[in-house]
Amino acid sequence: MIAPRILQVGYGAFGAQHARAWAALEYEAALIIADSSPAAREAAAKAHPKARIVADWREALGDCDALDIAAPSDLHHAIAMAALEAGRDLFIEKPMAMNATQAREIAERAAARQRVVQVGYLLRIHPAARALREHVRAAGVGAPSMIVAEFISLKRPRRDAGVVLNDAVHVLDLMCWIMGRLPDEVSATLVERLGRGFEDIAAITLNWRDGPVARVDASCIVPGEHADEFARGAFSRKRLTITGDQGQASVDFMLDALSTRKCLLMPQDDGSWMPLYESPQRRGFMPLSPIQGMAAQFAIFLDAIGRRAQPEANAASGVAMAVLADAIFEAARTKRTVVIPSAARDPGSA
Repeated sequence: MIAPRILQVGYGAFGAQHARAWAALEYEAALIIADSSPAAREAAAKAHPKARIVADWREALGDCDALDIAAPSDLHHAIAMAALEAGRDLFIEKPMAMNATQAREIAERAAARQRVVQVGYLLRIHPAARALREHVRAAGVGAPSMIVAEFISLKRPRRDAGVVLNDAVHVLDLMCWIMGRLPDEVSATLVERLGRGFEDIAAITLNWRDGPVARVDASCIVPGEHADEFARGAFSRKRLTITGDQGQASVDFMLDALSTRKCLLMPQDDGSWMPLYESPQRRGFMPLSPIQGMAAQFAIFLDAIGRRAQPEANAASGVAMAVLADAIFEAARTKRTVVIPSAARDPGSA
């Protein structure tokens, strides 16, 4: 099979990592990089002399087989719709779109054109996250009762969206990926501090009826403890902990580690309850660099193109996160709990 030609749209802060990942897969000669910024194009040409560099992605749309959309989030929908209309496959950085309406339009057009779509949920690639999912789905914690996630940093704020779509979406996707569907109910508090028109702090509560309650804290103005290789100059905390009626499992993405332990309440003869703890078991994993993570995602995308099959992180999962994000924004705006319709709760292949 002839290697597909890739048009990467956007060479910003993380777009440069995309291009390095394509180069790591020996795709530089088959890569077209599009960016409207002269400085970005100059940097791309210097870093990737074998790639073709253009100012407008539209001029190269006829010369590619697939797009890697690393442009600002508010441009995803327009680029994706034009690319799908032209019959191109898509890798789209998260979020797939700014809202559920846009996301559904992308998914519907992709289905109509029989195109492959993959959404860039990078944390799904992390081996600790996959081990966590396997542990929970094998009843390693028993029946899940509570999930707590933190995705906080002191870092350069994005200009295209707030911390819900840029940061919290990572752990929200992981929760739904592990649980197999969206929650039933959502409430949220979103706070703007920097005056940029987007939330800088998010405190989100999710509820799966007959399942766990979850809390997500996200921010771009609250520092964590560890230097963040994925955000230059940032210090971050990225954790996800799932507690069940038999145990607990926790991933620290800044330390590339999964900790599990048995812990539960034991009923006593007098009707009281006593806690039982076992020593935690810790598994370390090789650190996942931005380039390694992106290259692993691109390898999955290329395989899906070759097989003409949808990847795990497909368009349906992108729609699911857009539905959840819409519910979070509505809950924060109305200051009430929002119920997600049952028809929208299944994230596709999760």
